[in-house]
Amino acid sequence: MNFQALKKKVDEHKIFWWCITICLGMALRFIVMYVTNHIDFSNWFTSGSIVAAGKNIYANQRAYNYGPPFSMILGCLYKLTSGFANHALAFKTSLVSMLALANLCLSWIIVKKCGHLLGMLFFLNPVSIIVDGQNNQFFVLAILLATWGIFLMNKTYEDKRFTINDVFGTLLLSLSLITKHIFWAFPLWILMNANIPTRKKFLYAFVPPVLFLLSFVPYWSEGSQGIINNVFMYRSGNNYPLFALGIMNYYFGIYLPFQSKICFIIYIALISLGAYIFRHEKLTDSFLVYTICMVCFSSGIFGTYFVIPLAALFIYFKEKALYFFIPEATRFLAKGYSTGHIMYSLMVWCLVFYLIYYYRHYRRKKV
Repeated sequence: MNFQALKKKVDEHKIFWWCITICLGMALRFIVMYVTNHIDFSNWFTSGSIVAAGKNIYANQRAYNYGPPFSMILGCLYKLTSGFANHALAFKTSLVSMLALANLCLSWIIVKKCGHLLGMLFFLNPVSIIVDGQNNQFFVLAILLATWGIFLMNKTYEDKRFTINDVFGTLLLSLSLITKHIFWAFPLWILMNANIPTRKKFLYAFVPPVLFLLSFVPYWSEGSQGIINNVFMYRSGNNYPLFALGIMNYYFGIYLPFQSKICFIIYIALISLGAYIFRHEKLTDSFLVYTICMVCFSSGIFGTYFVIPLAALFIYFKEKALYFFIPEATRFLAKGYSTGHIMYSLMVWCLVFYLIYYYRHYRRKKV
């Protein structure tokens, strides 16, 4: 049975298949959660205990490198599960359930763009299952909020009048940035977008960063040092997959003298170039392409970053995303290799070539 026939079959009995998908997706996440453990969970559990005790997270936890919302969630989950005999397991189960629910909501956006089958496959993709169940990373929360906000803005962003979609979309994008600053460079893409009226550019581009900075004000007096050192100054390893620096580090022990200083500068230059190249695209397309560029050009990334461009890959590649990216990304995550693994760089280059193809193909169609 080919993909289109399978898609038609699923559409005929979508309620039944969604029930199967949700049950299977949740079960797989819980299995992965139960048989594996990750250092991030220890950090989340400790962070939850700090917040639940009413302490300042930035003054008492060096391993928390994000905005306040997720710490509040961890504190709530810690309190809600404190009555269970196995507190840690109950806490982890609630956390994984929340991440799964966020992925389920994101899969509904995939349904709207690509149909029920791809939405189901998105929820069942092994990359999300591993990141939810094993790593317990919360990228999906920020991605869901930003995607929801951008899709609201997209309805009226070309209209010079401000609408309720603009307001709610901007607030959701702001909340995404405050939750986890994946989209910290996206305001630059907004400012360069030729389709957005100037007055709306200021709303979209400046309100989220301002609210992000203001979110730290209640924590500043006691936790200023932690906020500066652990949030604003935090950097992951400069493995730069685009130039395969991680491969040289991991396999050959070669560390170039410029590696710690110039990688971030190159990243800024390339992300700015991407903003310029895709300045004529619709707001949603610009946003989705940004998620790919963010991973391709990043100066330092880990395997969990594969979840960032997943929605874009399902929307653009559709079923083709299942043939290469998903299996290789899963193999990379499951084997637990460092980001120096050669497959990481190969996938990054494949995504770069796809961006070149996307730009040339779609621009030619518009002309």
